[in-house]
Amino acid sequence: MSSEVFEKQLLDCIQAQAPLLWSRFKEPNADAPTAAYLICQLLGLYTEGQDNGISIEPFQEYLEITNAAAAGLTIKNSKARVFVSKGCKFDRVTISGANDALIFIGKDAILSSCDIACHAKQNVVAVGFNCRLDGVFMHLYGQHGFVVLSPGTTAQAGCNFCVQENSCLVLGSDSMLSTQVFIRTSDSHGIYDLKTKSRINHPRAVILHPHVWISRACTLNKGTEIGTHSVIGQGSVVHGKLMEHSVYSGSPVHKVRSGVTWDRQSADCLDDNHNYLQKHFTQTFNDNAERRFLKTHSKITDCWKHSPLLLLAVPAVSYRA
Repeated sequence: MSSEVFEKQLLDCIQAQAPLLWSRFKEPNADAPTAAYLICQLLGLYTEGQDNGISIEPFQEYLEITNAAAAGLTIKNSKARVFVSKGCKFDRVTISGANDALIFIGKDAILSSCDIACHAKQNVVAVGFNCRLDGVFMHLYGQHGFVVLSPGTTAQAGCNFCVQENSCLVLGSDSMLSTQVFIRTSDSHGIYDLKTKSRINHPRAVILHPHVWISRACTLNKGTEIGTHSVIGQGSVVHGKLMEHSVYSGSPVHKVRSGVTWDRQSADCLDDNHNYLQKHFTQTFNDNAERRFLKTHSKITDCWKHSPLLLLAVPAVSYRA
């Protein structure tokens, strides 16, 4: 992965390399939801990489719904457009805020006691298939803010995602967040150099690669990027780039072990031949992923033959080093 890429906001890279796609999203038109959805997939592509493919859920499988159209889901934001795929379940879920927003909830996702609050224009939230969210609060304050939860991600009570100042939060597939995890992409207030008058604390994306475990009561600050299969210990304060297959803990966080992975199942359920790198998903996830995970970027067109916007998105894949 290129450090130069991460130093630059991922959304800036997409705007620069797929300007037509971005303009279709930014300008109010009938293509805006499809363009936003494609941008979410490109953000997810950054975490999945070229070897693992990209999680594709064809946009034509989503149905736009209005308030009271889905049991357990309340849309209080009159400017929000909500698109839901098959098999979703909601319990005390609220879409709030007062500005334009596009919300996508993928197949078989389950959301309980969640609030998605979009306080600025053109916020986008994409929850992938088989995500499980219980007691999660998402607050987006900056225009063009994105929250992308890739397939199979789980988050428990008290998790709070705060996305500000045109930035993004991207959680890779099969990430597991325990209770009271706080993630933010900005310091909220500016800090300025007295001599130059320039701001020195700009917002930055927060990125988790696939299969990352965040333990209870952790804080992930702006500019955090965590490598695949890593574990963050309880109560840690995280910033910066953390390597894959490692255990980190502390405040500030530091590496305590490398060359590891983890599994959602309890140890006594695993046999001697268990594949720790592949066999940690739920069966429902495997059923959905078998049809939706693609191994080469050239096959992406098979999922969106109906959409000419795909051709505008293709150049953006080059921002992943």
